[in-house]
Amino acid sequence: MDKKLESVKVYWETLSSAVSDQFKDHWVDDVGNPIEDRMFDEIADYIRKLLPNASGPLKILEVGCGTGRVLEKLYEANHEIELYGLDFSSSQINAAQRRLEDKAKLFVGEVGDFLNALHMQTSDNNFDLIFTHGVTQYFPGDDYFETFLNTCYELLSEGGSVLLIDAPIDWYKELMQKGSDSRLYTAKQFLKSIIPYRKSKIKERIGGVEFTTPVFEGYWISTEIAERCAGANYEKLVMEFQPFKSKPISYRRFRPILIFKRKLVHDASMELT
Repeated sequence: MDKKLESVKVYWETLSSAVSDQFKDHWVDDVGNPIEDRMFDEIADYIRKLLPNASGPLKILEVGCGTGRVLEKLYEANHEIELYGLDFSSSQINAAQRRLEDKAKLFVGEVGDFLNALHMQTSDNNFDLIFTHGVTQYFPGDDYFETFLNTCYELLSEGGSVLLIDAPIDWYKELMQKGSDSRLYTAKQFLKSIIPYRKSKIKERIGGVEFTTPVFEGYWISTEIAERCAGANYEKLVMEFQPFKSKPISYRRFRPILIFKRKLVHDASMELT
């Protein structure tokens, strides 16, 4: 496993093992209390609006499902949806299992591991939607992002979609970090360049529990790379601002939603008619 990805995995295993279930998702409000269910209701409502009209049961996969709070909301709205959850933290999946019981099929691993496991069971993948929420910032780099989208393509049905919610975009990064005082930002960057020391561990306090986790760099998606990936296997990339009113404005402003829709296979016989 990539070293950066291994640090992220250790981070989530440490966090999830240290705190109670209500804090395992790491979503807290301005005073440190767990985010209310309203945010997960909003996300589930948004996802349902993107689902295609189909005669049979729909199949949805959440990559980085954590404790399964969004999957739970999707199930509450429609018991007929076939739900799958994937997370490389076994502690998170254990929490999701306690929450969801038999409402979803849960797996530990990366999306590539999941694809291989499905191929061993059946060749009928045909997911109508694969989504992430607050996950892409943990990707180790561009190559992983491209591999992720290519793997999702293998899992999707024709016309199926990949939905990346809360996805940091590189050209928002400078705006977010500079804020209203660009001189302060420049000074901070200069200090970082002349001080060789860099922390490899950080202490966090969540839900009244203090623990030490590894530090890792966040990933910011390049729109050029996203558009190139979209051009290969997907229809044109769609970018939307997050509409979730229960989220802090900084997330909604600087972390948009990306939607990739799998291209329909062109039927050459249609040209002969």
